[in-house]
Amino acid sequence: MLRVEMHSSRTPAVRLASRPILLVVGISEHSRVLMRGMASILPSAILEVAGCAEAMTLLRLENVQLVICEQNLPDGDWKLLLEGADELVHRPNVIVASRLADHRLWAEVLNLGAYDLLPLPFEPTEAGRVVRLAWESKRRHGKTANGYACCSGADCAAESGIVK
Repeated sequence: MLRVEMHSSRTPAVRLASRPILLVVGISEHSRVLMRGMASILPSAILEVAGCAEAMTLLRLENVQLVICEQNLPDGDWKLLLEGADELVHRPNVIVASRLADHRLWAEVLNLGAYDLLPLPFEPTEAGRVVRLAWESKRRHGKTANGYACCSGADCAAESGIVK
């Protein structure tokens, strides 16, 4: 995994990864360790950044397929990051992580277009399942005209865990 530290006046001159990227934004060290374990189940490079500005720079420069971001970041929040991702031609799936995960936040996350909400600290099995499904959804469906990954019928039911 690559920890990326960037300054506002500097941007990488070359791509940091040749593989698709899982971008981890503002997550605690304990949770980042769990995310590093995802490298074994995803064909991706994993990059870590501290906040929105760094994440947006990488989103514009790299092949980011999936973003996992903390609800509150030093320079913004998940909504700001989601808005920035919505402006991209190839929009990544976004998973929000929060210690205050409840039904209200989950509904807001989904209604605004993020893929899912994960409670912190991550429960390894659930986090692995959600990350794998978000990655597969992006790989399988790419983006639609409105920029969102989509699924329908049995695919959606299977991805949500309703049908196995």
